[in-house]
Amino acid sequence: MQFHASLKINCLYTNTQFTVNGLTVNDISADQWEKHWKVDKDQINDDVLQILKIPSGKIKVLKIIGVWMTDSMTQALLPHLDVMDELSLFSELNEMNLNRCMEDISRKILDRQNKIIIRLSGSASTYWKPLVQCLGKISELQLDMRYISKEELQLLKEEIQQLPCPQDFNLNVIEVTAEESSEGSYYQDEYYDEYYDEDYDYY
Repeated sequence: MQFHASLKINCLYTNTQFTVNGLTVNDISADQWEKHWKVDKDQINDDVLQILKIPSGKIKVLKIIGVWMTDSMTQALLPHLDVMDELSLFSELNEMNLNRCMEDISRKILDRQNKIIIRLSGSASTYWKPLVQCLGKISELQLDMRYISKEELQLLKEEIQQLPCPQDFNLNVIEVTAEESSEGSYYQDEYYDEYYDEDYDYY
């Protein structure tokens, strides 16, 4: 497989610009690629699509921030979900078209052999419900407290209790800003305990 055009992408943890040409990065073979990737709304669709077309297994951690997920992007993402360790989606203004792709993502996760970490931040947390069908293949689910109600959280907790080993499921309900999602750091907001009842159980 060859990429005929050079492509600028961001390597998440080094903030270094790489040029992708064929299957080498700065003369480094594909087997030695950094496997933590980030795509965001400032990148043009063709660049995002080519990144997602990297061979399966070359992306272990992927953050998608504010990108409008076209059908082509969703289809390119799906093969990575077989082996990816972590997928993070951050949306500020429902600008990612997640209502169309979360069903496909959830069905693909259902076919996994190992469990995956899913982080939905900002308004992306609104689209957690399709994940109910594949909770058994998720080890950790992060949701943004601003976009899930107490009633919805209780419903999710009831679904988790139906899992064979619910104690192994890690549910995090926090607040994540756009800047923190981009940098890969998350925090539990200081008013977390005030927002929910003290006697409410959390994972």
